[in-house]
Amino acid sequence: MSNFPLWGASFREKDTEKQLAMRAELASGMMTKTLGFPESRIIKNKGPYAAGPTLTVADFAIYGVLLGFNKGTFGIPTTIADSYTNMQRVFEQVKEHPKVIEWDTTHNQ
Repeated sequence: MSNFPLWGASFREKDTEKQLAMRAELASGMMTKTLGFPESRIIKNKGPYAAGPTLTVADFAIYGVLLGFNKGTFGIPTTIADSYTNMQRVFEQVKEHPKVIEWDTTHNQ
C-alpha cells in the first residue's frame, strides 16, 4: 500500500486531525479496492496460503497488514478487512504457524 500517494502522505502528516481525516478517506475508498486484489488472488490460487499450498512472503505481508489493522495501528477502522474471508483465513494460518508462535513468544513479551 505504500505505493499510494495518500497513504504515504498520511504517515508524513504531523497534524493528528488531518492525518485521521486522510486515513478515513483511504478507508472509505482506495483501501477497500486495494484489499480486493489479494483476496481475489488467494481465491484464484486455491491453497491454504495466499500463493498456494506453502507459506510464502505473501502470507507474511498479509499477516503484517491485517495485524496492523486489527491493532488499530494505522488509524484505519479495525474492521476494514473483516469481509475478506480468504485474507482472514491466511492471517489465521500464519498466526497459528508454530514458527510464528515461537517468534511472537520470544519477541513480544
